[in-house]
Amino acid sequence: MIFGHTHESRVIPSETHDGKSAVYVNSGTWIDKNATPTMTFVVIAPQGSSRHAGLYHYSHEGAITTLDTLKLEGF
Repeated sequence: MIFGHTHESRVIPSETHDGKSAVYVNSGTWIDKNATPTMTFVVIAPQGSSRHAGLYHYSHEGAITTLDTLKLEGF
């Protein structure tokens, strides 16, 4: 599940009710002024022979910083 909202940005590995791999990714917020980083976004992309979910921060100066990444197993 990929979810964008005004909560804290997170990448959380999980399982479905029947034990299959799952991941919850919250892109966080883009415009709110919170104590946690704003202007965050998610990228789901192939990386080699697997897929990764990445959580990134975009600064006002244009720099992109990786906050978290997770290899997506079983997808």
